[in-house]
Amino acid sequence: MNNKGFDELREQSLEDVYNVLYKNRPHRNSKKYKEWSYFESIAYEELLEEDERPHDCTRIINEVVDYLEREWKKCNHI
Repeated sequence: MNNKGFDELREQSLEDVYNVLYKNRPHRNSKKYKEWSYFESIAYEELLEEDERPHDCTRIINEVVDYLEREWKKCNHI
């Protein structure tokens, strides 16, 4: 993925971003799991809300994409 890919991901729905986050789940015993788990839980909880809160969804999407981008850069040494 590159910056353009992350920018495109920011335009997706929270459910789509959650699915990308979930697919990039680290091993449960890794140091990365705690941070990943935090983002997974806030995204999942928002998805369970019956009343859509667009502002919160946008904030969560941006936080999750920022996290994914940081992790991608660490793995690719950029």
